[in-house]
Amino acid sequence: KSHNLVLSTDDSSVEIFIDYGPAYEKVRIRKNYSVLSSTEQKEFAKNPSKEAHENFQEICNFSEQETAKNIHFLKKVFTTKRKFSPGSIRRALAVAVLLRRRALLLRGKMGEPPFAREFAEDISLCHELVATLLAMKNDERFTQFNLTKDFDSLIAEVVTPFLIQLRPDKLAEALSSYLHGK
Repeated sequence: KSHNLVLSTDDSSVEIFIDYGPAYEKVRIRKNYSVLSSTEQKEFAKNPSKEAHENFQEICNFSEQETAKNIHFLKKVFTTKRKFSPGSIRRALAVAVLLRRRALLLRGKMGEPPFAREFAEDISLCHELVATLLAMKNDERFTQFNLTKDFDSLIAEVVTPFLIQLRPDKLAEALSSYLHGK
């Protein structure tokens, strides 16, 4: 049974002392606060979860509001003067390019609802976010894909490492489905 304790910091609140159970161990290992021994952590890492694929699928199905909310969140976090680990930048970039693709697909399906102009501003913010993350990542090839608007290649290069636990045929199917808006 978990007991929630919420701390308010700045303009957001954070839950602490929560027992998310064994399914959360992968996150605890990644964030360096696992209670497992290093041997147990290595054993745990040998059995990768489908977490990245599930997150990928979830982003693929975001609504306009979910897409916009996540773009704004990442933009706020990654425009601070904080230092970020290379892993954080890689993960944020993967999410940002997927959010941008999702936003562009949604815009094409939107027609002219009342919030279309607002959503266009969100897409513009996402372009800025991707450029910021690429500058932090400092990868010329990825930056070139972005500058030439070769977004499909950028997505394939940036997202594939996070989906590596999928069989090659499933990986190709997932990326192809996403890139073609299915």
